[in-house]
Amino acid sequence: MAKKKIKAPKKNTLSAAQALRKLKQGNRSYLGHDPINYQTEQERGDFWNGQEPYAAIVSCADSRVSPEIMFNKGLDELFVIRVAGNIATTEAVASIEYAVAHLNTNLIVVVGHEKCGAVQAALDVADTPTDLGYNLNSLVAHIAPAVAATPKPAGRTKKAQDQRLTNAVKTNAKLAANELRERSKIIRTARGVKIVWAYYHLVAGEVEFSDYI
Repeated sequence: MAKKKIKAPKKNTLSAAQALRKLKQGNRSYLGHDPINYQTEQERGDFWNGQEPYAAIVSCADSRVSPEIMFNKGLDELFVIRVAGNIATTEAVASIEYAVAHLNTNLIVVVGHEKCGAVQAALDVADTPTDLGYNLNSLVAHIAPAVAATPKPAGRTKKAQDQRLTNAVKTNAKLAANELRERSKIIRTARGVKIVWAYYHLVAGEVEFSDYI
């Protein structure tokens, strides 16, 4: 039996604008209930020896928030980093640096989402200081600047509290996106690399995108 020839590793050739269009098209397909096209063994073999993701996604670890599903994308398209609260940890920054420097990934997206538990925990700690233990304290501290930048509502109604959480989630995603550039010379100086932040609606399934930051 003839041995299958392994193709040389590929690198992404899509610009940030082209990558963003693909994500927006994918989200529209997802909203239209089109099925995700999973690759066959033959197709998987085409990228066995390398990858070419056109977008790097930092998203929350929440089980309801899957970038591959919300953007209707399959293998070899998205370079995904997931951490509670979609924060810019050292590991997340390093992972994106790899995608930018070695995989030619030109678009970075930080995705916050509706009803984020990590951001809610940061809001709760701000209102009532609580010791959550070393690791959770560290995570909440990373979100604290977004909480501090989110005004408290005038009332205590559920609607007002929900809006406060939404505002804090969006601010947290924006600050994380800015932090990626500020903390990484590789990301900051890479030609053609663009960063956006986004907000995912759990029930509607829609993803709102910011302009490039």
